[in-house]
Amino acid sequence: MTSHISQIIKQEQLFPILHFQKQQLHFFAENIVTMANDVKSLLKLGCQIMEKPEDYANTGSKLSRETRTKIAQLEDINEESIIKLLATQRPLETDFRLLVISLKINNDIHRMSNQAGNIVDGFLRLRQLPSEDFKASYYKMIEAVNTMINDTMSAYTNIDKTLAEKVMKRDDKVDSLNLSLIRQLIELAEQYPEEADACIKQVLIIRNLERIGDFCNNIADQVVSYSKGCMIS
Repeated sequence: MTSHISQIIKQEQLFPILHFQKQQLHFFAENIVTMANDVKSLLKLGCQIMEKPEDYANTGSKLSRETRTKIAQLEDINEESIIKLLATQRPLETDFRLLVISLKINNDIHRMSNQAGNIVDGFLRLRQLPSEDFKASYYKMIEAVNTMINDTMSAYTNIDKTLAEKVMKRDDKVDSLNLSLIRQLIELAEQYPEEADACIKQVLIIRNLERIGDFCNNIADQVVSYSKGCMIS
């Protein structure tokens, strides 16, 4: 099944207010969306390992490494393309700012992939299956973060200020789920000291997931700033 996020790059209204070298900008925009899709693949891999770690004992790290390498390669290609455009062309002010925001988003998604890779590694290091309560809460966070990734890419490729603002509000939900789950794990560790090591590992996993939500929030904030004609910090 083709995911929602992969459909974004097929929309006719990609960068609807763009004036400058649209074909070139589409090239790295497609790469950025592909990178975001690969981050979601890493999150899915983490869930699969959480459910059946024995199936990925020998392959999990390799699959994660291959996906992160692909993302890193696309980041390098995008960075080189954008810097070349900035150095050799004379883009209009609005297009210059779009190139700058794309460069920042490119880097943010690469950093998201590092967080997602940490999640995969975290589940591979767990010596026991997480509790059903943890799984239920974790899946709620995963669903929220995946929605943020989808909407962030839609907001970026369509310069959709309204959608970007919704993403920023949704980050509060991820933060709330993160804090609630951390409290559950702390209480579990206090009640059952023998579970403390596993609880710490699970806290690190969900903090990495929460950081992915933060990066989505950053990207959405950049889209809002761009749509307002503000300088992007």
